[in-house]
Amino acid sequence: MSIEITEAERRIMKVLWADGPLRSGEIVQKVAVDREWHSKTVNTLIRRLVDKAAVGFERKTGGFLYFPLIAREDYRRDETKRFVSELFDGEITPLLACFANSESLTEADLQELRKLIAKLEK
Repeated sequence: MSIEITEAERRIMKVLWADGPLRSGEIVQKVAVDREWHSKTVNTLIRRLVDKAAVGFERKTGGFLYFPLIAREDYRRDETKRFVSELFDGEITPLLACFANSESLTEADLQELRKLIAKLEK
């Protein structure tokens, strides 16, 4: 099941994936490191994620504890499929050609791709 998460919501998810479960105040503090969001904004984003079933919560003394309901790798897989489907008609080769032609692939990237291809060929 694919859940659409906005860029702002994804920031909340990243915090929860890295450090969850957290209280809303803790999420606000962690997001405030690189965003100047008001606590109401963060709480609205948390509520949206709860409504989308991307985040769950548990009532604890002093408030709620929030945690991700979807794994980061599952989200990455779904978003990658959506991206490849929308921009490259579901084909991986044009995506890799795009990176290769823009010189975005480092030698380390190429080595990792070679390892992955060798693993897949077994």
